[in-house]
Amino acid sequence: MALAITVLKRSGGGRGEEGIFRIVASGSYPTNGDAADFAPLIGITSRQPDFVDIVGKAGFEYQYDYVNKKMFVYTNTAGGANAPLGEHTAAGYAAGVSGDTITAYVRWLP
Repeated sequence: MALAITVLKRSGGGRGEEGIFRIVASGSYPTNGDAADFAPLIGITSRQPDFVDIVGKAGFEYQYDYVNKKMFVYTNTAGGANAPLGEHTAAGYAAGVSGDTITAYVRWLP
């Protein structure tokens, strides 16, 4: 249950703050998401971001929980066509996730 998050780029000014982050997943995925707090990484302590978009290349779906500061991973656990994606099971990260190039664009509005 560990996400290693590093800052790739950041900018700020009158338009707010924004950053591009690399996320590397390792260990086990916990039920209800893995902790992902971007704010301290660029020195913001007063609030959480207004917008987070997390994408990867391996075909998994990533979503951010703003209230609990967690990243959810969704995968085709149900199988079959036109079935909704299920949350990653509480087990070791799938190889496709731990080996994925996961990038997050995060924005704090002024």
